[in-house]
Amino acid sequence: LFWQSSSEARGILSKIMLNAGPLYNYLYLPYGFGIAISSMAILIYRFFRSSRQFKRQLGLLIVANLMPVLSLVTFLSSPRDAEHYVVDYTPYSVLVSSLIVAFILFKEKSFRHLPIMAKNLFKSIENAVFMLDANALIVDYNRGAAEFVDNMELGFTAIKDRSIFEIIPKLINNDDLFSEQEVNIYDTSVFDKFYDINIIPVRKNERIIVGYAIIIKDVSSRHMDLQRINRLSEFRKKSLELHSNLVNSENFNELYQYILEQAIAIIPEAEAGSVLIRQDDNKYRFEAVVGYSQEELSKIEFDYDELLYVRQKANNSFIARDLHEFNRAKLSGNKQKILIEQTSKVRVTLAIPVYVKERLLAIFHLDNMTNQYAFDHEAEQMAEIFSNHIAETINRSVLKREIDDLARYSNAMLELNGKLLNQEGYKNYYELLGARAESVLKLAIATIPNAEYGSFLLKADDGNYYFKAAVGFDMEALRDTYLKYDELTCSGSKQVVFKKSNVGSYSSEILEEERLQGLIKAGKLSEIKSSIALPIYINDNLVAVFNLDNTKVENAFDSRATVLAEAFANHIADLIYKVNLQKEIDSLDIFRKSMLELSTKLLGQDSEAEFYQLLLTKAIESVPKTEFASVLELKDDGMYRIIANYGYDIKLLKETEFALSDMPKELRDKSISSVLVNDIKDFIKHDESVKALFIAIRLENEIKAILILASTQQQYMLQKQSRQFAEVFASHVAAMLKRHQVENALQQGKLHDSLTGLANRTPLLDRLQHILGMSWRNNSDFAVLFLEIDRFENISSSYGHNTADLLIKYIAKRLEHSLRPGDTVSRWGNYQFVILLEQLDSKDQALEIINKLRKTISKSFLIDDIEIMVTMTVGAVFDNKRYELAEEILQNAEISINRAKAMGMGYMVFHDDMSKTVLEKLSLENDIRKALEHDCFHMVYQPIVDIESDEIVGFEALLRWNRKNKGPISPAKFIPIAEELGLIIEIDKWVIQNAIKQIAVWDASHKYKKDFTISINISGASFLEDQFFEYISKNMEKHNVAKSRLRLELTEHTIMEDIDSVTDILAQFRAKGIQVLIDDFGTGYSSLNYLHKLPLDILKIDMSFIQGLPNDYSQVMVKTIVSLAHNLKLKVVAEGVETIEQLKYLQKLGCEYAQGYYYNKPMTLLELEQTFFNKVTALPVQT
Repeated sequence: LFWQSSSEARGILSKIMLNAGPLYNYLYLPYGFGIAISSMAILIYRFFRSSRQFKRQLGLLIVANLMPVLSLVTFLSSPRDAEHYVVDYTPYSVLVSSLIVAFILFKEKSFRHLPIMAKNLFKSIENAVFMLDANALIVDYNRGAAEFVDNMELGFTAIKDRSIFEIIPKLINNDDLFSEQEVNIYDTSVFDKFYDINIIPVRKNERIIVGYAIIIKDVSSRHMDLQRINRLSEFRKKSLELHSNLVNSENFNELYQYILEQAIAIIPEAEAGSVLIRQDDNKYRFEAVVGYSQEELSKIEFDYDELLYVRQKANNSFIARDLHEFNRAKLSGNKQKILIEQTSKVRVTLAIPVYVKERLLAIFHLDNMTNQYAFDHEAEQMAEIFSNHIAETINRSVLKREIDDLARYSNAMLELNGKLLNQEGYKNYYELLGARAESVLKLAIATIPNAEYGSFLLKADDGNYYFKAAVGFDMEALRDTYLKYDELTCSGSKQVVFKKSNVGSYSSEILEEERLQGLIKAGKLSEIKSSIALPIYINDNLVAVFNLDNTKVENAFDSRATVLAEAFANHIADLIYKVNLQKEIDSLDIFRKSMLELSTKLLGQDSEAEFYQLLLTKAIESVPKTEFASVLELKDDGMYRIIANYGYDIKLLKETEFALSDMPKELRDKSISSVLVNDIKDFIKHDESVKALFIAIRLENEIKAILILASTQQQYMLQKQSRQFAEVFASHVAAMLKRHQVENALQQGKLHDSLTGLANRTPLLDRLQHILGMSWRNNSDFAVLFLEIDRFENISSSYGHNTADLLIKYIAKRLEHSLRPGDTVSRWGNYQFVILLEQLDSKDQALEIINKLRKTISKSFLIDDIEIMVTMTVGAVFDNKRYELAEEILQNAEISINRAKAMGMGYMVFHDDMSKTVLEKLSLENDIRKALEHDCFHMVYQPIVDIESDEIVGFEALLRWNRKNKGPISPAKFIPIAEELGLIIEIDKWVIQNAIKQIAVWDASHKYKKDFTISINISGASFLEDQFFEYISKNMEKHNVAKSRLRLELTEHTIMEDIDSVTDILAQFRAKGIQVLIDDFGTGYSSLNYLHKLPLDILKIDMSFIQGLPNDYSQVMVKTIVSLAHNLKLKVVAEGVETIEQLKYLQKLGCEYAQGYYYNKPMTLLELEQTFFNKVTALPVQT
């Protein structure tokens, strides 16, 4: 429009310029150039003064401004023809310049959006942001700044145009903060809150600051976290220091105070506190206080029910905010007054209980006086840690007291030993305790904690308990006072007995007035607040009682005192028992000597009267307090006549001849051996009543004689031991008389074995008993040999009874000819003999005789042209000094021979461990019977794996037994005993029945493969039983179990014992589809010659060969067995596989199956289900 081609001169501008003439040349053109030059100057000036982001736009404007000017200059200076310029770029330059200006205008519009975006961002910032001018006046602020001002509560609403120093007073006069650099102020506290303040200068240019931006961030939570971290660090440091001080200090009261002070110093909210400790009298008292008067608080104490902790019914720490009202409501009297005065300023209390062994032993209190809502969860946790320190201190205090008690107790025990073990000059414990009563009582009071006073009662012959010593009481008033058994505090109890108080324990309804007055006169009875009674028992007889008393507090004797008191009483009882035991030993020694003397007298004298007279003398010496004694002997006419008497003139007797009906009727009862008669006035004339013990001396159920022991003392025979001693005395006399009869019969040839002519059991026992008595007297040594002919039953069954009898006769002759003169040989049983070797010089001499006898018997016997070789086993007893009965020696000799046979030895000498073994075996036998009766066995299962496919094909069921109270017992231990007892068949049936039931249960669950098998071990006794096959078949049919599912394992030993019978049974099982395996192949009898004849299916290689792999010997053995089995078309199971090397070697050999710990150990049904069957229903088995 403005400029068309100059050649056409159509444009308005071109027409004006071309036609204006001088106006164009002198006005428009200079003016246009002037404007262009001025624009250029302004743009260039702004270019150099502007920031980098604007320089690009200013540069483009400079280019746009230059383009029209340059095009015009080019136009005017270009050549032209007569009417027109030749070069004309003006339209193009104007077009490009216009486009540049349009672009710049577009960009300018975009920049106008930036302030709006910045404003929105400024307003949305959460932190407080203030925009200030150069004079620190607020020109703008965001929402966060408004909230900040509201929180300051400054009392004004207008914020704009106010000085920032009015908002943040702490910045007043701090000119350094408003500098040319950015300033950060951290953790500035403003009105109890903490802020980070950033001050950022806003610049006009590098030299001129036009304002400031202040960003304020609330960091109070961060500051609190830092404070908490610092506090916890300090707490940890103090806790370690506290623990160190606890370990090194022994003053426990100071420790409580120290712990409390440290807790208050570390826990910020804690301003005061206290520690309540349980005392020996079960009261709770203040042991440490901070912020209160120790003097005032020490005046009060609390019962358990009065504790704030108990009244709040809290289970652990708790916070009480209504303490004053609570104290007013629950406490009374002086206790309430003091507590309210001391705690009047308390706003809140944190209470933490301290338990030691489930007993409340302390309460830890922390108090705050200013803030009712003090003590947060963190404070509770820290306080609980301090309470743990208190618990540790209490524990150490208790431990120290226990150590001190034990030290005091040990010293007391040593002193007791010195007082009571020296019994010289005392006949019995009554005299000994009576003499030492006071010193022992004082020792008890010094040993038992909290014991102040006490008394000691001792049982007298009349059964009553008399005071023998007292501390703190008037002993003169108690001297003749006694208590009956039912009146004792501890009557009917063998334990230490406590009483809170003795007041009212004794009244006129219980005690006679005289005895009651004696107790009252003794004093302090009404003052006693708690007491403890220590009963002293000997052989279930209460012989003495220690009463220890405390007059200060109730329940003064705690569990610590109980333990020490019981130990003290038991130690006294043990010492008295030892004293009595020594007295009994001395009495037994006298008794033994009396018996020896009587035995010698009986054997050496023809007159029974002399024997009985000596008997009475010895009875008087042996039985305490005996004054008179008589022996009445049964005569042929059935009357009992006095044959000997002692201690009185026979003329005093009313009669000297009595019928059995004249005797106490109780003697006619064969189960009664003695009768005590309080007065025998019908028998003897005497001024005083005479107490007598009638003792029957029986031979073959007939009363051969009656021994009467009598005394005028009323306490005679009151002690159970005295009567028992008298009865034992009489029984030994009866044994002597019986032995005398036996020896007479022996002389008459009535006690010999009819076959061999040797002495039989009866004379042997009597002779051995006599030798025992002689060995005690003259210290001579002897030995007892028990002989048994080995495998005699086989000889008898093979050659007949007549040959066997002749063999016994020849053996007896050889034994007699091999012994020394004076030695005795007797026939004990069918093929058993017993030899007594007397007057031995040493044990070696006896061993030489044993070897000689065995050598003699081992020589062949020729009977009816049959040469028979025999051996014998010998059991010997040498240690004879501790035996009193012949039967005991023979029993031990039999034990030793059984041990010798079990161990495959020719002879064995008895020692004490054998007896223990026998008892253990008997106990085990009894438990096996009970286990069968109560179904106490159970099964474990070990997988059998196909080596090639690595799949389980079955399990071996193994029998296990958890013996009651004794834990698991190895089958190797109880199976042999079950075989001896004949119980193995019942056990096998139990195993078979449970294995079949378990297969049926698994089948019913439908959760595992149907071809699993169970292998069970079967004994030879069961396998050879007639009904064994039928039993298995019926059970499998009953539970619908296929016969191929059960496998029976037999040992080589079982098979080879009766190869013919076993072969037939194996064929029967194979015909029915039941597989039979040889177990532990290679370790038993050599069955190689018969193996190819046996209808077997599988061989099991013993684990001893497998576990030896890969050594050369084991490789050879295993390889041979596998090769042999495969040649015989048998499969092989390897037992005891534990390593991958063993498995790979077996796989290489072509072994089909393996079992062992490499796969799994034997597992219970539960373990088996969890591992393989995924909760397959299992047969319930009782264990």
